[in-house]
Amino acid sequence: MAHTPGPWWIAEDGDYLCVCDGEVNEYGEREEVATLACNRPSLRHCQPANARLIAAAPALLAICGEFIAWEQDPDRYSGDLADLASQARSVVERVVGVPMEGTNGKERSLD
Repeated sequence: MAHTPGPWWIAEDGDYLCVCDGEVNEYGEREEVATLACNRPSLRHCQPANARLIAAAPALLAICGEFIAWEQDPDRYSGDLADLASQARSVVERVVGVPMEGTNGKERSLD
């Protein structure tokens, strides 16, 4: 299964939020990966959070793949696990909009 390569970013388009991949088509328009629209006013506040999560998908997938490679064969994994954890923390912070520092390795709610 293929997906549009990242990085992805968010653009506002009137009442919509668009997740784009940075490519521009032959008409000079951005290439959209997803368009978020919410017709329920009670849920409109979720739109930016949903857009951040969708835009982070390529980075989250890459980090998960690296963790799986380490879990499958820690001795052959060529990456720095501390650096990978730092990258994961950075992506999660961008998604939830909350710094993850100060958790001392303990679980922290992402609400």
